[in-house]
Amino acid sequence: MSTASGTLTGPILVGVFLDYAFGWSPWGVLGGLALGFIGCMMYLVQQAKEK
Repeated sequence: MSTASGTLTGPILVGVFLDYAFGWSPWGVLGGLALGFIGCMMYLVQQAKEK
């Protein structure tokens, strides 16, 4: 389960950095959240299919 949480939090942290560096607030975090959510769901579906 730690891989799923890392898949979700990694893009969010990148989004926070982009918001801070380029002043894109809140779009960097929202984009990171969307990408992280999609990646997390893909990972969880893959894990469910294996079992």
